[in-house]
Amino acid sequence: MAKSNKIVTFPYTAEEWNRLSVEERFRILFHDFWLNGADTNSMWYHYTTIDALHSMISSSGVEFWATQSQFLNDRIEIQVGINKLVNILPKNITRKKFENRYNSSVFVSCFSLAKDSVPMWNTYAQAGNGIALGFEPHIPSTDDYRILKVIYEGTEDESLWRKQTIRLAETNSNFGNTQLLSSIVYLPMALKNNAFEYEHEIRMV
Repeated sequence: MAKSNKIVTFPYTAEEWNRLSVEERFRILFHDFWLNGADTNSMWYHYTTIDALHSMISSSGVEFWATQSQFLNDRIEIQVGINKLVNILPKNITRKKFENRYNSSVFVSCFSLAKDSVPMWNTYAQAGNGIALGFEPHIPSTDDYRILKVIYEGTEDESLWRKQTIRLAETNSNFGNTQLLSSIVYLPMALKNNAFEYEHEIRMV
């Protein structure tokens, strides 16, 4: 036990990491050593349960899993964006066409800019008995996903969301419905009902 308490940095190889127990991995990943010099105001936070945290710690570190959009807890939030989106799209792209493409291809991981939020603790972290993972995001850009700062219905940012949607629809309109749907399929996830504004959400879509 004394030996494991001394571990404050990551093992140098995957083999060393794999030999550690879950308790030793916890001790490494959540040691105060990693917070020295960190700007907690610039971190992203992921509120979750202790049980979920156990399943997130893998042989490669901490894994964040993405949920298929049709299985999110609150389907209404998706409909907010879709309802506004289908009114902007060309008439030949029906709601059914969009939803079929959307439900099968969009996966989401959710984070928050709120570092100590009572509603977030209550909703996502077992009424304060869970954990909020805080980390400085260093995420490489890729065509496989987009990072979205969620905007909330009725705010000034909603007009920017609408302008971006119109611009993308016009830019891709000449490439056919498939190209157009691919370019905008993530947009409903960027808009939520303003009742959720307390979440200050960032999404990886």
